[in-house]
Amino acid sequence: MNLNFMKLLFLFFSSCCLLFTTPLFAQYQQVPPQSAPPLKKPLGNNAFPAPEILFPQDGKLLPPYSTIRLSWKPVPGAKSYRIQLWEEDSMQPRWITEVKENWLIIKDAPYSSYMYLQGGIYRWDVAAMDPKLNENGHIASSSFEMTRQYFLSEHELFFKTRYGYSPIYRYVQANSVLGTSYDFNVSAHSADLSLDWWMSRQWGLSFSFGTSEQFRINYLGKDLGNVNFIYADIDFLWRAYLSLHPLGWTLGAQLGLVYQEFPQVESVLADLNKTSIVRPKSLCPKFGFKINKRLTNSWEMEFSSFVFMPVVVFGNYILKYTPSYGTNLHLYYSLSKSFSLGFGPSFERRKLTYKPSSYVQFTNTAIHVIARIRL
Repeated sequence: MNLNFMKLLFLFFSSCCLLFTTPLFAQYQQVPPQSAPPLKKPLGNNAFPAPEILFPQDGKLLPPYSTIRLSWKPVPGAKSYRIQLWEEDSMQPRWITEVKENWLIIKDAPYSSYMYLQGGIYRWDVAAMDPKLNENGHIASSSFEMTRQYFLSEHELFFKTRYGYSPIYRYVQANSVLGTSYDFNVSAHSADLSLDWWMSRQWGLSFSFGTSEQFRINYLGKDLGNVNFIYADIDFLWRAYLSLHPLGWTLGAQLGLVYQEFPQVESVLADLNKTSIVRPKSLCPKFGFKINKRLTNSWEMEFSSFVFMPVVVFGNYILKYTPSYGTNLHLYYSLSKSFSLGFGPSFERRKLTYKPSSYVQFTNTAIHVIARIRL
């Protein structure tokens, strides 16, 4: 098997492993590592007294998005304090930790911290630690309630249709066997449909299909008609809301496969001459990312980029590995809760290189108009 192909497969599967295992992509760890043993009832009569809890007050309801600060009065002689937090009706602490200060901040970092708290009622205990015996003193207990406002919803389904027009579409093709070469600019348009299915707040699947067509090509005095090609994608999706307020940032990533046709002018010439040449079609692993920023209640900005590389070519071609890539910058305006209109530019370069020293490449900058429906 080709060594480069083996390297590419290794890179692809390594990316899959990284995507599904790194803590950045986990909402939180269900069973965090315990940094200290659980608190227990003190046995001696000289144990430290229970700390007096300052905040939050027992049973207090905390705001939807806030960093939580647990605090208590210092205990004379104590060098550290041990805190354990329980979910309501749970028999095992959610986490246990030890601090030197008479306060603890629970960072509101839902996608990187195991201490992040979902909505619900929580109990927590705190006790001063005896520095000589390494035992806790008397325990103070309290509770609070968290509410969470989720800016990402479960079981969402988005349908998107997009039309693009490219006033300058550069098409390059070279064939060392036939001794032919083509390099010209034409105008083009494209259309695609996509369906994004979010099975949870973070994970989803995407299916898309599209076609692009170059308008009436005239090359060397011969009318080649319209040259077109099709493409299709299937992707795993991930997303995370990175802000603590409604007008915030969303980060997304996608990993999947692209089926890509590469148009050839030779095939059009062959059709005019009543012969047939197989157009190369390829299967490509793909990686992309997306950043969304809610500007106002109605306006949203989206920047996305992708890269893919043909690894399998259908037809009588020996492949060389050449990356293709693209970027998009779109603005969306929400006309209602379920319907948005968008527009903006995109840039793409798609290239297929195959031996001996032949390739097909098309580069274009297009303006898109988009309709997005939340089903």
